Amino acid sequence: MNDVIDNHFGKWGNWSKRTKKHINRRIDSMANDYDKKAPVCNLILRAGDDERYDVDDPCRASKQLTRNLINWAAQYNVNCIEGKEDKFFSKIEKQMQAIEKKLKKRHPDCEV
Repeated sequence: MNDVIDNHFGKWGNWSKRTKKHINRRIDSMANDYDKKAPVCNLILRAGDDERYDVDDPCRASKQLTRNLINWAAQYNVNCIEGKEDKFFSKIEKQMQAIEKKLKKRHPDCEV
């Protein structure tokens, strides 16, 4: 994710630093939630290609990476207890969609 921001949004220095910090906080909270749920839900983290994105198209890359994070959260940040709400996943999903929109809005080549 940081590569996309550095490569395509780096000319907006302070904005890109704040955005990277915001995204990294979300990723850290996803990892913390995984650490809490993994022993209870018997979750096993699998290595994947979540960092795959279109390096030439900032609009498409923004969508791909935020969707990859949403998909990761859908797999590893959901409750395994029957009847319990997935508040954390819903929150992460909304935040990632907002970040995607924010990235696309910032870049002049993207349509929101």
